[in-house]
Amino acid sequence: MKSTSEKVWTPDEIIIPPHGIEIARNGRPMYAKALGLKSIASVTGVIGNNNGWSKEQLMHWANKVGREHGVSHREFTDDAADIGKMAHSFVEHYLKGRPLPSFPNAPDDHVTQAMASFENFKSWFNNLDFHLIVAEYPLVSLFLAVGGTIDLVALVNGFITLVDLKTSNGVYDDHKAQVAAYAAMWEERFPLYPIQQVWILQIGKADGAFAHYQLGKVDLERGLLNFCLWRILEVLRQAKTKAQVDEAKDMMDRFNLKFNQEDYEW
Repeated sequence: MKSTSEKVWTPDEIIIPPHGIEIARNGRPMYAKALGLKSIASVTGVIGNNNGWSKEQLMHWANKVGREHGVSHREFTDDAADIGKMAHSFVEHYLKGRPLPSFPNAPDDHVTQAMASFENFKSWFNNLDFHLIVAEYPLVSLFLAVGGTIDLVALVNGFITLVDLKTSNGVYDDHKAQVAAYAAMWEERFPLYPIQQVWILQIGKADGAFAHYQLGKVDLERGLLNFCLWRILEVLRQAKTKAQVDEAKDMMDRFNLKFNQEDYEW
């Protein structure tokens, strides 16, 4: 992502065409078909397959929950995530201009807490000049050799902003890698409309608490470096032929060239 663009845009200056990627019956974009390939990795798949440290932390936490509360970790996480999921859904629908969902089967106190979180979000959001550009927009990248779907790109106070919603207890390295990859994919597809800001809107899993993070250039540079390394490692793990090893080498050269170009500024 190039952060040198200080242009202040107006909504009528930005024209984004339909994505043109076929959607399968299960609702998933057919990334590989868009590039004429049999298969292709996804951004979330690359991160999930390489982010083993977070799974170890999760299992440690689940074991701790079981000992302390005498309940199944699955039962505990489902209940704890209920408020966060509802608050996330309220925020997501609001940003995308859709009617707010209802949760008739959820406990009243959970819905009340999720709605309180949503109201906190609105008190922050309503001070912004916000114009939605695209929502749930699938992209494919020849450079990264992946497909992925961006939550939102919007014009916020005149700046093109990539927005990602997370239901989590914090903002972690894998989140930063994901949005950095999305920003790179967007600019590969739309170089005339560079991403100027990257935001993560975080909704607390257990209590629905809202927090806003604007990632700086160091966060994004580290995030994209992490993603590129994970992408190479994934190809190498699956490599069974010399051609597949060569693919990883080519990918490494391509990424290295990109990061060392003189005009690549964060």
